[in-house]
Amino acid sequence: MRDLIVLCADQDARLGVQALLTRHSQLGFRKLDFLAVKHNNRDNGVFRDAHNFLRPECKAFSHGLAICDFEGCGRERRLPREEIERLIEQRLEANGWEGRAAAIVIAPELEAWVWGDWRALADELKWAGGAEALRAWLAERGLIGAERSKLDRPKESLDRVLRQINRSASSSLFAALGRTADSTSCADPAFRKLLSQLQLWFPLEVT
Repeated sequence: MRDLIVLCADQDARLGVQALLTRHSQLGFRKLDFLAVKHNNRDNGVFRDAHNFLRPECKAFSHGLAICDFEGCGRERRLPREEIERLIEQRLEANGWEGRAAAIVIAPELEAWVWGDWRALADELKWAGGAEALRAWLAERGLIGAERSKLDRPKESLDRVLRQINRSASSSLFAALGRTADSTSCADPAFRKLLSQLQLWFPLEVT
């Protein structure tokens, strides 16, 4: 039996999570035999269909994760993030994954994780002046508050930054940040839940 299967909403998430999982020792869990896949119907597909998609895999993997964005899942106007996670987990529990699966719903979207480590992002984008200059540029355009830490619209902000440097959005950015970003810098609740779940299921091996 393999360790973990991760169902993601798109290629950006799949490559980002895949890169994160290879950094097991830095993130506090043991090396994993894992598979990351994506749902063709994106966030709404994960919300509605994760239990059906992952049901055939429950005997091949010891644990499963379903990851999607809050915005785009189809219930963001009716339910809080935590309740959407709970609904997905209930369906997984009823379809072969008793006590072995969890849902991660990112609010508002995956790009919230991109901004978890400003230094790594500025380095990856080769932004002149580094993280502080990037914060100042966003503040001048009203995309970040006075505290210069939290972005209400992370996807919109990232799109603006990429247009400024004439760089196309691509999954490679998420993969690169998954390999280099400092996990301690990202306070996003969904990201912290992901790490906590991995550390609980797959604790570091004592040597």
